[in-house]
Amino acid sequence: MSAAPVILGVSGASGAAIALRLAELLNAAGVRVELIVTRGAERTLDEEVGPDALARLDRLATRRHAIDDLGATVASGSYPSPG
Repeated sequence: MSAAPVILGVSGASGAAIALRLAELLNAAGVRVELIVTRGAERTLDEEVGPDALARLDRLATRRHAIDDLGATVASGSYPSPG
């Protein structure tokens, strides 16, 4: 695993399917993924990728942060991450 995780924010549209693939690639490379998913992305994943897409994305993430969690570690500008 890398020292610093990648923060993956998913907002919907075609980005939802791309985010799932990116999470697969990052996971395969041993990179930790801090995940944030909007409600729109949840719907897009369900409708365009499939009903199990969000669960698959969750399994690939090291941690999923609630979209409204302003106290999340990744919400801080001082959180160490390459991207």
